[in-house]
Amino acid sequence: MKTSAAFSLIIFILGTAFLDSCQTKPSQNVPHPEITAKAIGDNLVQIQVTVPEHHHAYLDKGRDGVLLDLQFNWQKLIESGALKKEPEKKSAPAGAQDDTAHATVLRGTGTFEFIAPAKDVEGKNLAARIQICNETRGICYRPETIDVQIQ
Repeated sequence: MKTSAAFSLIIFILGTAFLDSCQTKPSQNVPHPEITAKAIGDNLVQIQVTVPEHHHAYLDKGRDGVLLDLQFNWQKLIESGALKKEPEKKSAPAGAQDDTAHATVLRGTGTFEFIAPAKDVEGKNLAARIQICNETRGICYRPETIDVQIQ
């Protein structure tokens, strides 16, 4: 019985060490988009997204509907009472059609505009979910959610 318990303990320790070594650690070399937001006038929130050079982000889910498109989550502002509902999108960048991904993508910088009470949301955060892809290497990085403070 003691041998079985000792053997189980050794297997547990080795397994834990192996799993820990397999964990994905954030890389310093992974590029990140830059996202800023500002309240303009009485009823406009402008969000600017800049994707690193030689990368793109999806603006739609693609032909097959499986890609992770850029999304803005206003839930924190709704829960805080700053907004009554999700704001209406006034404008978005047109993007470019990517024939490899069969999707509309954002390269460089794009501006989104939403109709929202600027004074009520200024200083508060919204969440942006984005996945960028490296066009040179042909890989996409894990999606990330970025908290963006509305200035």
